[in-house]
Amino acid sequence: MNIKFRNYCMLIMGKTDGCKLEIGKIAEGNPKFLDAKGITISVFLSAAEPGEISDYFKSLNRNFLVFDMDPNVSGYHLTNDKIFDALFGHIKGQYEMELEEMSNRLIDDIKSGNNKIVSGGTNGYNSTESSTLIKEEVINMSKDEQSILMNEILDKGVDNMSKLDKEILDILTKTT
Repeated sequence: MNIKFRNYCMLIMGKTDGCKLEIGKIAEGNPKFLDAKGITISVFLSAAEPGEISDYFKSLNRNFLVFDMDPNVSGYHLTNDKIFDALFGHIKGQYEMELEEMSNRLIDDIKSGNNKIVSGGTNGYNSTESSTLIKEEVINMSKDEQSILMNEILDKGVDNMSKLDKEILDILTKTT
């Protein structure tokens, strides 16, 4: 089994409503976001392969670009230090060894049948910042979108819901 955590940068263009939740489903930890009119830029860590991420966002009918932030195959340079730090500041401190350790822990969890692993990612949404982003995304959805999201989560069944699913349900029940 070969699992490797990677840093990604993703640009979603056009309809961006709900994209933070979608990225949260495949991201480990706290994705970073920068919003502008008609575009959202996100930087996140994931064990998903680039092709899997691409297939996932194609299935959601998104206009997107996704990049593996491996310095051997990509590059970036932003002259605005605040934007650079907001998007890429966390990558500076990551070393290949740390990412390899995370990958090995994930493989061990999968082999041991650890129930913390959920389909679509490891969903490291634990911080107040991430919970606030999720709450804002769900609250800003139309009633129809909220209903569809609630049904999708409920269709999984209680035993198959992730912590993120339960947090979203809690928010949905308070907004409807």
